[in-house]
Amino acid sequence: MVDLSSPSLRWHYESHSDRDHHVSPFCDPACRLGRRAHAHRIDAPQGMDVYREVRSILSGPRYALLSAENPRGTILDPAVNAQRTETLRADLGGRAIPVEGSYVYTEGPHTGETSIERSWLVPAHDREGARRLAKAFDQESFVYANELLRSDDGSTIIRFDPKHAIYGPRALRENPHSVALLRGQRVPFALKE
Repeated sequence: MVDLSSPSLRWHYESHSDRDHHVSPFCDPACRLGRRAHAHRIDAPQGMDVYREVRSILSGPRYALLSAENPRGTILDPAVNAQRTETLRADLGGRAIPVEGSYVYTEGPHTGETSIERSWLVPAHDREGARRLAKAFDQESFVYANELLRSDDGSTIIRFDPKHAIYGPRALRENPHSVALLRGQRVPFALKE
């Protein structure tokens, strides 16, 4: 479990629009004050080590980004999603890094709403194993080694270019973006084409 109450963490808050938002269990308690705020590590030589580690994983040839929440886009009760997330974590073993993904719907019945989904970043995972897990948790897609792939057949939806990925506070302004939670520190990132 990541301890976000550690006194060694310094938090930086960015105020966003007044649109409704979902408050994530990964979020700093200040997020519950009404306006949307994001917390992330901004100081440190130690903090930079964590950024470098996440960047190294996301630039590598073998990693997976997997979620068990909201199968096939069906928004589930938070307690059900939490149970599914823990089941996936158990299936992955101790090598998974928790990630919180954020996406603002740009079309359909939820246009303008923010979806927060917990996922796992898994270094050195194999592609077929990642596809099988995504399919077992009824996910439409998953990320493997800089590609967004369909879980049904493994075909490519989008290719990401690791040179265009954004890290740090600026990533929080991207749609979608994610925050990895590693050794008590938050590492925002956004994969880009």
